[in-house]
Amino acid sequence: MITPKPMPEPSANENRTVADGSALGIKTLKAARAAGFRKPQDWQYGGEEILIKGHLLVRNTEEAISRSAWRAKGFSVLKDAVPHAQVSGHVAGGEMGATYSKTWDVFRSDQVKPFTKPTPKPPKEVPILAAVWAINRAAKRYRDVASTYYGKDMHGFAGTASDKKKELYSLKSRVLEHLVAEGQLAHAGTTCFGGGLWAEVVAGGGYTFHRPCPQPEVGLAVVCEQIEARPRETTEPKLKDAIFTAETYLAARPHRDVFSWPARKKKPREWDSGHDRFREDYNWNGDEDEDEHDGR
Repeated sequence: MITPKPMPEPSANENRTVADGSALGIKTLKAARAAGFRKPQDWQYGGEEILIKGHLLVRNTEEAISRSAWRAKGFSVLKDAVPHAQVSGHVAGGEMGATYSKTWDVFRSDQVKPFTKPTPKPPKEVPILAAVWAINRAAKRYRDVASTYYGKDMHGFAGTASDKKKELYSLKSRVLEHLVAEGQLAHAGTTCFGGGLWAEVVAGGGYTFHRPCPQPEVGLAVVCEQIEARPRETTEPKLKDAIFTAETYLAARPHRDVFSWPARKKKPREWDSGHDRFREDYNWNGDEDEDEHDGR
């Protein structure tokens, strides 16, 4: 049951001349109903209005609707628009399928405007070292998201985030390979993450990165304490600009092979008899999700 609650402000139907039914050849309420006229509702506006024996009747009206209904049609309510009316009713959504009482504002078509979607700005090139930094940071965020989703047994979302993480790490590694070959970055040392996984530390232009590398020969490893850094005064560019810059950079250069660690083996799942399920306490992606072992 919907109960209208008219607003105190003037509506779109006020100050309108109402025709006498006899002018349309309609003299009785029965004839008016047969002609499509009905008692007006406060959420209705516009249309034709006639007066039959003191009764105001309307037909061909429009309906004022809620903000969310206009939004679904691609419109937004104008700022400072006074609701045409308020409507109260019982709507579904309670526990166990129960309904609950709700009141909402409704607005006319002259109180809304079409959505204007902002034109997306095209990506732009940024300094290549800053681009690599942004890509690396984004990859770590996707890694953390994948780990969080996996911990909640949301494996589909976890897999999507992990795939994006791998894509970004791959892009970073390919760019670093060329930057080192061109002399923009130089070898600064190595670091070990455990499990026989080594990473080369490269630096240049105020930036420091690390990337997977083979285990150095005995006595040749120079261990670095700082494996990531950027100039203090710089800001991180947008990811879309960073990816565009990296892909543009690679498109102008020949392919180079990139070293990667061998995939780590996952631990076999163990049956947890207490919870009647397999234990899921092994590494989610096996070879690169743990921060101390991602080598990025």
